[in-house]
Amino acid sequence: MAKAVEITFAIGAALAGSFAGTFGKAGKALSDFQKQAEQLQKQSGQIESYQKMQGAIVKNAAEMYSMTDQAEALNAQAAASKARTQDLSSQYRVAQQEASRLNAENVRNTDAYQAAKLNMESLAKQIKSSSQPTAELQRQYKAAQEEVRRLEGAMKSSSEAVKAARKNEQDLARHVKASKRETKSLSDESKGLTEQGEKLKQTIDRDKESLYRMTAE
Repeated sequence: MAKAVEITFAIGAALAGSFAGTFGKAGKALSDFQKQAEQLQKQSGQIESYQKMQGAIVKNAAEMYSMTDQAEALNAQAAASKARTQDLSSQYRVAQQEASRLNAENVRNTDAYQAAKLNMESLAKQIKSSSQPTAELQRQYKAAQEEVRRLEGAMKSSSEAVKAARKNEQDLARHVKASKRETKSLSDESKGLTEQGEKLKQTIDRDKESLYRMTAE
């Protein structure tokens, strides 16, 4: 009986040791598994962050290139607008000179008309005051009348030409101002897009540096 009890205790002790070893290995395996799971979870989070940042870089880069293209197109339009402004300014200067020339011509015609009219009136008084006006006096009076009519027509034409020239000058002045405003507007818009593109480039560079550090870890 004592021998049987002794054997029973021996078997119990052996089994207890075996179970302890088994449970110890299982616990270690579970701990290792948890560590691996945590590592995988961490890596999964890093991958997700990497993909998210990579997507942001691609999106920002596309937007930056689009802004660059728009800015270049606006610069081209601004350059064309500036060229138009220069051409209009040149036309405006020519129009100013032409208006000044026509105005001077109109002044001369007006002065000549006034002088011819005074001469005609003087001849008319001489004829009226003479009981028998000479043929020469009458000829001079008739010539004076024709000169007055001629100069009156010239004065009227030059006056209309001055008005047209002044209107053309004013129209060109408005076109020059409008063209200058357009050039400035296009240049400002292009500048704004360029500045936004530069800010996006800085963001992209920062994100690229973050990605580099992330992959280096």
